[in-house]
Amino acid sequence: MRIFQRGCQRKIGYVSAAKELNRWIKAAGARTVIYATWAMKDQPGEQSRMDHVNRTLVEELNAIYAPVGENWWGYQRFYPQIEMYESDGAHASANGAEFAAKIIWTAIESDLTKRRLDRRELYDPARGDDWE
Repeated sequence: MRIFQRGCQRKIGYVSAAKELNRWIKAAGARTVIYATWAMKDQPGEQSRMDHVNRTLVEELNAIYAPVGENWWGYQRFYPQIEMYESDGAHASANGAEFAAKIIWTAIESDLTKRRLDRRELYDPARGDDWE
């Protein structure tokens, strides 16, 4: 749902679509993950607005937050030799996709761990738990 970054009118479409998808996801008994993407390569100033909208959605929907965009630019500054964008300046290169996947998985894994801690469902060999 990257379309909201291209203008305020489309932001409304992004938010309403996220809310509708969240209803479907909750109805299925699952949790929503907000995959917060990055601004276009030639519009880095848009990132803070995108982050604000995504963080607001996460709070409102009680969703898991995968802050790819928030981390994207710092990674770019630290590793300028790694190209994160495809030639269109919008989509992720293979490097960018790998970076995004790691952030998304970390967010999901962190949420799962927190839920297990909340329920005290940690691995327990005395209970006969197995790693697999």
